[in-house]
Amino acid sequence: MLDGRGMLISFVQKLKDMGFSCSMDDFGSGYSSLNMLKSIPISTIKLDGKMFAEQEKERGKIVSKGIIRIARELNIEVVAEGVETREYVDFLKEQKCDMI
Repeated sequence: MLDGRGMLISFVQKLKDMGFSCSMDDFGSGYSSLNMLKSIPISTIKLDGKMFAEQEKERGKIVSKGIIRIARELNIEVVAEGVETREYVDFLKEQKCDMI
């Protein structure tokens, strides 16, 4: 018997087998985790805009840099949502974020 996570992995794999691509939205907040990246066959992660909050700028850069690097190693596209400053746009381009 599959648990909720096992059912999710199975369902996403079936969608992928049918030619769909699946994205994980709001990555970095809520229930998303690095552990899910290794288990769920997704094609894209969308970084949550909260990752780019000014009050935690340096820590946010360190975390997003690591997530982008891991995603690239796993052949997962990275989309950054809610980016509001030129500084972050330049930083994300430098990190080779796929879409800003």
